[in-house]
Amino acid sequence: MNGESSETPASDAIFEQSGLAEFAEYSDIAGGLMKQLDPDQLGLRPIRRTKVTITYKKIIDTDLPLLVPKILYYVTDEMTLRECLRVNWCFLTAVTARMYQNIYLFGSSGPVLRRLVKLMNYAAERQTMIDYRKCVKNLEASDLVLEEQEVTPFQSWNLFRELVRRTAPTLEKIFLDSTDNGFHDSEIIRGCGLDQRVEFPVLKSFTVGPNSLSFPISFIIDFLQRCHQSTLASIRLPGCIPYVDAALFELIVDRGGKALQDLILTPPLEFSVEDHNRIAYRPTADILGNTEKMRNQFLSVESFGKWDFDILCDGLLLVCENCPDLRALDISGNTEGLRPGILEQLLRRCPLLEELDLPCGITDANMSEILLAQPQNLWRICASCNCHKSLATLPGDDNSADNGEPCSLITDMVVRAFVEELLPGRSGALLELPEYVMRVRDARLVATLDALDETVPGIEIDFRDTDVVFVPRLGVRIAVPGGRAVCE
Repeated sequence: MNGESSETPASDAIFEQSGLAEFAEYSDIAGGLMKQLDPDQLGLRPIRRTKVTITYKKIIDTDLPLLVPKILYYVTDEMTLRECLRVNWCFLTAVTARMYQNIYLFGSSGPVLRRLVKLMNYAAERQTMIDYRKCVKNLEASDLVLEEQEVTPFQSWNLFRELVRRTAPTLEKIFLDSTDNGFHDSEIIRGCGLDQRVEFPVLKSFTVGPNSLSFPISFIIDFLQRCHQSTLASIRLPGCIPYVDAALFELIVDRGGKALQDLILTPPLEFSVEDHNRIAYRPTADILGNTEKMRNQFLSVESFGKWDFDILCDGLLLVCENCPDLRALDISGNTEGLRPGILEQLLRRCPLLEELDLPCGITDANMSEILLAQPQNLWRICASCNCHKSLATLPGDDNSADNGEPCSLITDMVVRAFVEELLPGRSGALLELPEYVMRVRDARLVATLDALDETVPGIEIDFRDTDVVFVPRLGVRIAVPGGRAVCE
């Protein structure tokens, strides 16, 4: 053709070598046939030959350090380089803060603890580009022991104490757990307690593991005293304090105050005392059916560890008066109930309360205080028996309800009032009850689930949990721990 070179373009040569030239010839023939036909008759668009250009791309497979100089080769502007440095630094600090925000030390993470302590020491000596101490917000550790050999996988208290000292100014959450009874040695604790300079100015949550009696009360109080006033939003001490006094409630109120939203303060389920300064573990019977987890619980000694009734009630009044934003309160496990008027004061002064776990020994009088208060935000009420007596009682045993009254004595009419008047329409409404209630019409103790079948119409079994029933028309779930076994 005129004006065109006789040489074959490189793209055409590639086209021929790729085996597509033969396909192109057939395309030309097809194009000629299409010209002889009227496209409108066929309802098809004419096929047009398009030129295909094949481009080869080379993929560079190399490590990032080797790739960076190649990138910088194209960046010659100093201002752009400064912006790159700024972006990289922001990315580095953000990633570091995310990685070291939560530190969990469980099981065999002893070597991790040693490396963390070394890193925090370097940061304190300004030998790192980033101050890693300021990144740590959440610190959780279990299996703490006082002394540790190099081959021991558990966390040594001495190393953990150093880690706490380095990160204390920025810590917002602490969780502690241990199985080492050596902490009850007063001489050891006096010599290896927290450093005198340690304070927790922004700590919001302090938790001790459930039934962790390895730490003495003085150890727990020391942590609370180092928090600033009205900063703790959550204090969880489930079953880890053998006894309470007025000073402990005053400390809780002072450190929590208007910020306190979650308080768990329950006595140990089971424990034994060998002397006044040391609490030792003993194997107990498999009363809950879980042979592995419950085998090493504490042996119940009824004469020890019963919290003083007046101190508990006075302490709750102190909490009501000073912690108006309380959202969850758990005081279960006590066996003597509550003084009349306590729940009324609690619900009146803490209108935001959503979850309430009551002690054992609750009666209709206590439950009626909740009904009369008509709390607007309360959606979960636990009135089931959680003391060591209930754990030692099994259906058919000599200690069952057939041979004696349960700790909490509630009638079926009060239960019906909760289900039909107080809880309907509340999201996730849940009422937890003891295994037995008093039936009003014949003044007899009957299984709670049997009584519910008689008094609350429309109850159905929740097959996701065999001890839970629900009322679809009201949207209320009712849980009776172990209740299904009692009915059977």
